Amino acid sequence: MRTLIVCATILFAQGTTAQMTCNTADVATCFANMANGGVIDLVPGTMSSWDGISGAAQFSMVNDKYVTIACNATGVETCTLKGAIGKGVVEIYMDMFGPGGTTTLSRLIIRDGDYGQGGGLAVYFASVNLVMCSFVDNKSSGLGGAIYLTGGGTATLQGCRFEGNTAVEGPDIYNFNRVVISECPTGECPPPMKCLQGSALDNFNYPQASSTMTDPAFSYTCGLEPCTAGRFGQKGGPCTDCSAGKSSKDAGATSKSACEDCPEGKTSEKGAATCDLLSPSPSSSSSSVLPIVGGVAGALALLGAACTII
Repeated sequence: MRTLIVCATILFAQGTTAQMTCNTADVATCFANMANGGVIDLVPGTMSSWDGISGAAQFSMVNDKYVTIACNATGVETCTLKGAIGKGVVEIYMDMFGPGGTTTLSRLIIRDGDYGQGGGLAVYFASVNLVMCSFVDNKSSGLGGAIYLTGGGTATLQGCRFEGNTAVEGPDIYNFNRVVISECPTGECPPPMKCLQGSALDNFNYPQASSTMTDPAFSYTCGLEPCTAGRFGQKGGPCTDCSAGKSSKDAGATSKSACEDCPEGKTSEKGAATCDLLSPSPSSSSSSVLPIVGGVAGALALLGAACTII
């Protein structure tokens, strides 16, 4: 038997905002009982095969309802929504004449979806805000491996990660209307982690005037920043400069051994990525000075001058 954890202060009156704590596996049931504008806090866990309430997707949000669903996780804990063979993960549908409002999904992992349009997430007419969500290994036999957006829908993505998604067109995102993609919101990455930009997204923006999408767009994730070229140390620092006369051309070096001696004839300043300075030649760095022995007479003798001292 599944256990549903519900906050003591829940209001289900028509049009009243409610708040609920829910097991991830029971997110579909919690959504069905939630009022418009409500907030569902998920306990880390997994919604796996056929836990949803629709045949097209594991979790179908089709009741013209907008809510916020956020994972209440720390450390390595996650809230994962998984698809199945021939089944997408999340579907959001809002009637174009419905109540409006924006659905927000925050810190969720949406993975292993497999559907014709939008293996991970399909959005129809709805306004959706995706914050720090991950789309992993979703596939589509047609359009939008991770995300498919159509029917006047809009999506705003902040700090979302994309990995291993596939489709005929738009492995990451297929857009029929408007998609805005940006880096992590301020404060979402706990120190010393930072928002790191990953690979470019493989998106498809339908060629019509009303379809707009951030381009280029990138995957993002929270992580420890590696040392820059010319320095070494563990991710997140502190980083140490390579000594003068050495260089480290690659970022992410973790040990002093990555700092290599400059080739003959070249040198570098401290913390340099490359040896782009000419090293001084031995002849220009020193001069020979002959000592003068025997005072003035000795000097004259060295000069070979025939002089008489008066």
